Amino acid sequence: MFSKFGHPIENTFWIDFFKKGIIKKENLKLSIESSGYYDDEKTPDWVRLCHYRRLDDEEFDRLFKIVDHQFEKFQIINKDELLHIVSLFIDLSDIGLIPKSKIDIVEAGKKNVEMLRKAGHLKLARHEEFPSGLDDQGFHLKEVQEFINFMLEQIKESQSEQNPNIALGLLNSLSESPLKFEEKIILSSRNKNSFYDIPILNSIEIPKFVNTFLSLSNYNKSFVGNILRKRYKYPEINLKLKDELPWLKSLRENLNSEKIKRKGRVSGHIIEFFFLKSLDEAIKTLEACNPSSV
Repeated sequence: MFSKFGHPIENTFWIDFFKKGIIKKENLKLSIESSGYYDDEKTPDWVRLCHYRRLDDEEFDRLFKIVDHQFEKFQIINKDELLHIVSLFIDLSDIGLIPKSKIDIVEAGKKNVEMLRKAGHLKLARHEEFPSGLDDQGFHLKEVQEFINFMLEQIKESQSEQNPNIALGLLNSLSESPLKFEEKIILSSRNKNSFYDIPILNSIEIPKFVNTFLSLSNYNKSFVGNILRKRYKYPEINLKLKDELPWLKSLRENLNSEKIKRKGRVSGHIIEFFFLKSLDEAIKTLEACNPSSV
């Protein structure tokens, strides 16, 4: 049987599984390899160091020097592994087992985070929870909690930096086919709907969206408004998308001007009766969950 201190799968993974029905494979692998039930010659040095109570003094010193060298030389490229190591080092420093102060550990940890960010390794996968699998070693210490908050802020900023590229990808999808655009921003059973609950439309420049929309055939133009209306169909998701409201209102203003320019033409008719009417519905729906913006 598993001991309560050494279960190979952390409690947080069971919570994710029963709550969301998914577990990130990489984090599950990390949890199992970090447990005492998976300890052999292939076990990473930092994982073996986590189980320092099983080590003799010489082996502990040897492993610490190896892991510390990797830590100080920015050789750690996995954000979860980095957090485990920082948490472990802070814990070991707290009980006086390593010659590093908690201040120095946190400072070096932050530099490692900056290197991960520059290398593009500071991202969260879809539905990924961070941190995960960190139930004990140092987690209770104030310095670890502060470092986690720092990492979360850096992850948030790193993901925001990617938004312009994501926005460009969405525009390209719209240009190719409104259906491809819909697949990415509408809740559905398709596995391509990566942004159905992320306010990514804010990152699309209004003039670029308008130009892309106007470049569509009249037939394809007639679908786009309905796509936006369907995006805001679910109140619980709208709470996450409410920041897109100013973007929608600006889009309405710009397309209304284009409608006037095209009065008496098929394109103007489609903009007025197919796009703007659906857009007005979307705006009213978002306003309902964001009254202060009305």
